[in-house]
Amino acid sequence: MKILSKIKGLSKKKKIIAGGLAAVLVVTCLGALNGHAAQSVDTAQVTRGTLEQKVELNGFVETDNILKYYSQIDGKIGSINVKKGDFVKKGDVLMTYDEENLDYNIAMADLNAQSQLGSYNNSMQTSGRTAGLYSEANRNLSVLDQQITDTQAAVTQLQKDINSKKAALADEGAKLQVSLIDWADRPDSEEYENLSKLVQTNAYEQQYNSDLVAMQDELNRLNLQLSACKEYKAEMTSQKASTQMSLMTSGAKEQLEADKAANELASSDKHNRYENAKNGIVAEFDGVVTGIDAVKGSNVEAMLQTALYSLHWNHQRISLYALVSANMI
Repeated sequence: MKILSKIKGLSKKKKIIAGGLAAVLVVTCLGALNGHAAQSVDTAQVTRGTLEQKVELNGFVETDNILKYYSQIDGKIGSINVKKGDFVKKGDVLMTYDEENLDYNIAMADLNAQSQLGSYNNSMQTSGRTAGLYSEANRNLSVLDQQITDTQAAVTQLQKDINSKKAALADEGAKLQVSLIDWADRPDSEEYENLSKLVQTNAYEQQYNSDLVAMQDELNRLNLQLSACKEYKAEMTSQKASTQMSLMTSGAKEQLEADKAANELASSDKHNRYENAKNGIVAEFDGVVTGIDAVKGSNVEAMLQTALYSLHWNHQRISLYALVSANMI
């Protein structure tokens, strides 16, 4: 009893150990009480260990990795090679596009690229012609201004020379008339006859003097040249004004070049996407077809982003082992 009362004051762990000792003592005591009929008892040392048990479970592990396939081109569905629920391998062709429709779209994409390039070349050529006309007008106006100045000066000087020549002949004629009047009372004299001839000659010279005629011809030529220069100047002035408004600025040229580069990239990408579409839509991994929205013969558009297929990672069956353990003293 004293031993049991002591056991009550121990911790649980110590109680178990003490209990074992008590059991041994009790058995020993009972054997002693039975007198001469002692019994043998097998004992073992208490040790700390782990009790393990494995439980096998079966089930499915399913990922959330689902890939939806969208059309990257505007085209027509040619064939559908799978149905919902089919297991597919990586590289399997799920569907194809109509070949004739693809060839048509490739040809149209190439023609559109050619048209855009032609438009760019036309803009650059037009800009070059405009710049050339503007430069021509500027250059010619500078020359014309000098020509007009020089011709106008020549006309002015020649007109003065003509006027001086005419004045000299007229003055000479006037003096001859005065002399002729002085000899008027002797009309039969040789002096009068000579003066009369000189007056007639002077009158003719005033009209048909060779120097005067030559200067007059040159004056007419200069006036025609002056008129032509002024007319051409007006034309060049108009040409300069009209082309100046149409000149391509450096910013516009940069934009045109950027548009050309962007169009080339877009056209190349479109052409390549149509070429790649000839391979159809191919599974990117082993999996299960979980949805099909495509319909054979229907038209699809890349801009609408309508899902054609949804492919789920393949379900894998696995065995689970649950390990149950308990610590024993």
